[in-house]
Amino acid sequence: MRLARWILIGVVGVGGAACDNDGYGGGNCTSASAPNVNIQNTRFCPGTRIITTGTMVTWTNLDGTSHTTTSDGGSADTWSSGNLVPSETFSHQFNTPGTFAYHCSFHASMHGTIVVN
Repeated sequence: MRLARWILIGVVGVGGAACDNDGYGGGNCTSASAPNVNIQNTRFCPGTRIITTGTMVTWTNLDGTSHTTTSDGGSADTWSSGNLVPSETFSHQFNTPGTFAYHCSFHASMHGTIVVN
């Protein structure tokens, strides 16, 4: 009987840690410095960002195509960036504790979460 061994190695990229595929679609991307989120390779990176009440989060579109950051329906804190073209940013301040799911209106596989403590 032959045993196979798998080794997972983390990679750190310039400007932040590389995000692996955490179920939010797309391939690897470079995580933004806290508390921000990059949009890269058709995903939000990191997929989940934990912040404190009153924090401003800025999403930066590093892809070659347009995206949105749009709160999911029924959220206590709602926002919509509208169309973010490549290199464009959008910021939103979170003043209410809770867990806030969001998505890209153009790409059904793109989802993220902001956790506000």
